[in-house]
Amino acid sequence: MQWLNLNIATLDCEAFVFSTPVEQSVWLNMQRYCIGQENGGVITGARTWTNRQWQQVVRVDRKDVLRESRLWEWQADDLRVKFYPHDSQLEVEAKRRGATQRHSKRPAEHDAQHDAEHGAEHDAEQVAERTGKEREGKEREKKGKESGALPRNFHLSEADIPTSEQCLQWGREAGVPEDWIRAKHTVTTGTHGWVRNGQLIQWQTLWRAWFEGDRAKGRWPKKPAQPTGGDWPAEWDAYDAEKVRGIATGAAASGEATTLKKCRAWLAAHHEL
Repeated sequence: MQWLNLNIATLDCEAFVFSTPVEQSVWLNMQRYCIGQENGGVITGARTWTNRQWQQVVRVDRKDVLRESRLWEWQADDLRVKFYPHDSQLEVEAKRRGATQRHSKRPAEHDAQHDAEHGAEHDAEQVAERTGKEREGKEREKKGKESGALPRNFHLSEADIPTSEQCLQWGREAGVPEDWIRAKHTVTTGTHGWVRNGQLIQWQTLWRAWFEGDRAKGRWPKKPAQPTGGDWPAEWDAYDAEKVRGIATGAAASGEATTLKKCRAWLAAHHEL
């Protein structure tokens, strides 16, 4: 979820009003983290987190989280944040599933049936008119390809999503480093997504602007490379600590011991434990 959706009644309830300002601030930051993770308001294995993890991931101090409060409660090593907006999470998940289903539908059958019913009725004048429109459409398509835009009736398929190698080839021509391209391809595939409003994003334009921004802000070239080739999937080499901790949280909740072990290996190798 991208919004911190809190009911006014929550902020007016006795538990919140009679909590200290520190507790209110800690609770608000924990809500922000949980909503971003869509974890149902439960931070799995939170008691084992170091103070540095709490400060970097949730932006609070560990000592403040360990205190008793009306706004959260400990369940063994897990922390449950009270008043989490469960209904909002369910609504967002339902809309996301609906959007995915709509994008997967294609009107090919409808178009074929329409052409079959009306094709025989076209006379010479209509054929000539259609030919002119097709020529016009091809010109628009050509201009669209040159500008990176997609035609209005474009329907995305897996074949339209650029592969890592295609992105690398573009990067070589555009002067963008390969390691930056690999990291951005991984993040786009796993997090941001290639589709906006049913169309493929203009990734070449966006990536060039983002790379120039990173370079201008001193974020690139990066510091010496972090450890790679450990006991974790290769794509994890492009992840940051917060991403891996999120995977670890999900693995702990579902009992995936192997994945949890890989997360711990990654965090240890990157000095994040």
